[in-house]
Amino acid sequence: MKILLVVPEYPPYHVGGGGEVFKNLAENYRRLGHEVTVIYGYYPTKTWSDEIIEYQDKNGIKFIQIPELPYLKSMSFLKTAMPPNFGSLLKLKNIIKKENPDFVHLHGYGLIFINIIAIILQRLNIEYIFTIHGYPEKPNKSNIFVRLIWNIYIKVIMNKTLRGAKKITCVSNYVKEDKRNIFPEKSIVIFNGLNFSDFDESKEDIDIRERHDISAKTKIIFSLGRITEMKGFQNVIKLIPRLLEQGVDVRYLIAGNDDGYKKTLDTLAKKVGVENNILFVGFLNLEEKKQYLKQCDIFAVPSLQEPFGLICLEGMVYNKIILTSNTGGLREVFENYKNTIMIDDADIVGKIMTYKVKPADQGLFRRFDYDLITKLYLDVLK
Repeated sequence: MKILLVVPEYPPYHVGGGGEVFKNLAENYRRLGHEVTVIYGYYPTKTWSDEIIEYQDKNGIKFIQIPELPYLKSMSFLKTAMPPNFGSLLKLKNIIKKENPDFVHLHGYGLIFINIIAIILQRLNIEYIFTIHGYPEKPNKSNIFVRLIWNIYIKVIMNKTLRGAKKITCVSNYVKEDKRNIFPEKSIVIFNGLNFSDFDESKEDIDIRERHDISAKTKIIFSLGRITEMKGFQNVIKLIPRLLEQGVDVRYLIAGNDDGYKKTLDTLAKKVGVENNILFVGFLNLEEKKQYLKQCDIFAVPSLQEPFGLICLEGMVYNKIILTSNTGGLREVFENYKNTIMIDDADIVGKIMTYKVKPADQGLFRRFDYDLITKLYLDVLK
């Protein structure tokens, strides 16, 4: 089968966990013997007239890189949300006709590029499925004009994309049951997952305590993700004074690219007097990330909203104590995982000081394995 995978971003040009999801899907589709072409939005454009680039990787996957209009650097949340430039837009229909796929798999709720592709597919009578990974929250927190335009866009454009899909897949029941999924009757849940072989061993020999001059007696709390309000890092910062008061020396390491919220976290840290206990370590590659996860004392996933929670799986691989809000899709990921502490627990400080790690149940990872996930998608594509 010839599969066309259309995604808003693709490694190494990605800003969140979605990039790794798309990569794992493409590689597993190919591994199972299918012909795979990936069309993806490219946001690091320099001009309004960048050209489309086509190339093939070592696995035999064909890539078509579609340049998007440059985003305002002061509005980094627009990185993967801009439409294709005019020259690329004119070529998209012919590109899809030339590829002539048996089936198309679209990803990216509320993104202009993805909706344009859906409109083209509908006009060409090509079937597609649509995967919802979550719903953009920023537009609904903006001014009344932005909210009005966004709601019109969703009703007129986005919902038409959902209506035209043969099937809608959602990465959690939390996403499926959201009122913004207007077709729950044709929706099924297929979880995201990990390529667990990536975590078998690390190729990097990194001592994170040595790298950041942290003593052996100091507890390391580690968080990973785009630096946004939604990720809830501010709630861990507010917890640190309570730990210090109880004599627990702690360093909070936050890894990830700034999405415009770092300045707010810096201000909060100074306000509560823990600026020396917070360290932003920037973007980590896979090998570095594995060492930080392996060596930290507590992995914090305090999200205010989370449609799935891919980073939770990464902490679970190392059987870490995970400090979490357990909100949204996190509850489904953590089902049967024994080593969690709720961030709103009345005795949170006591539990952090005395928690004993329970043995891991390796069986809980089966439903998050890409061998299974890819086969579930292929069943839908047929």
